[in-house]
Amino acid sequence: MPIAVTLALLVFWLVLAYRQFQRGDMVMAGIFLFVGIALTIYRIRQAQSRSPNPPDPPSQDPIGK
Repeated sequence: MPIAVTLALLVFWLVLAYRQFQRGDMVMAGIFLFVGIALTIYRIRQAQSRSPNPPDPPSQDPIGK
């Protein structure tokens, strides 16, 4: 999942939390905030673990080992 989509989803969760905060429902605001942050961290870690590491450049050994 691209980082832009992950950040857009984080903004969505923050908006949900803020709207609940405005209504005075602190419990739901806290739940939305916690879930949004937790899912964002999870998605970023998953994206980092899936990204392939670039291969090492070929050796510049003149002997050709």
